[in-house]
Amino acid sequence: MENDVKHKLFMGFRGILMKIPPLLSEKGARKGEKGAKANAASLSDEERQVHHYIVKKMAVVDAPITDKLIAEELGMSNESVLEIIDKLENLKTFIYRSDGKGINWAYPLSLENTGFRITASSGEQFFAAWGADAFAAPFVYGRLHNKELSFTIQAECANSGRQIEIEIDTELNIKKFTDGADPMFCLPIVTLANTKEPSIVDIFWRKSLLFWSEEDVREYKKKNQDLRAYMNLSRRALAGVKRMQTSIFSFWKIKVTK
Repeated sequence: MENDVKHKLFMGFRGILMKIPPLLSEKGARKGEKGAKANAASLSDEERQVHHYIVKKMAVVDAPITDKLIAEELGMSNESVLEIIDKLENLKTFIYRSDGKGINWAYPLSLENTGFRITASSGEQFFAAWGADAFAAPFVYGRLHNKELSFTIQAECANSGRQIEIEIDTELNIKKFTDGADPMFCLPIVTLANTKEPSIVDIFWRKSLLFWSEEDVREYKKKNQDLRAYMNLSRRALAGVKRMQTSIFSFWKIKVTK
């Protein structure tokens, strides 16, 4: 299918949805990308290597990733790996250890069943950390493996519970989604540098969701008062997802799929 749906972006607060003009949304997106790029720029080549390794590994393991495993497979000392893991976690963007030991969350993937199941055409199955990450993950996974792949996202509407299936490729071209659906996703509006939450998981967990349609978004918003952005799967929205991942992962510094 041709992904030519009209771009929709709303800001939801205290039960009200307000339409956001493209110029204003673009300004906000660029600000977020600038912050993500600054975070990524603070990493050395070795730290970035560890970060990328963890995300790739997250898709194929069934237990939290330990410093010992990273050290063995990358030929590094445990002390160096622990220092890098601590730094990555303290930046509140890259990884999280719910038990303080093994890594069970590495943006944009999670070992936990978050309800956002992704199946790659290469056979791997994994969970996106939350709703928005269901669209970040295919782009990130393809770039890290330097492969052009297709993916099937399976989730349910946060409002109605209806099952949604979306087929998408590495470049975030929508191939197909469940008949009758006009999916939208949301994410909370926060500034990571100023948050008092201990981790990014506490900020986004169960707050970045997927919806069957705009109607479901409006019904859901009447019952949820916090500040969130809601958008559909337009080319503009998915292009923004790609730009943000490029900033977070420093993809301009590595060979990528053309």
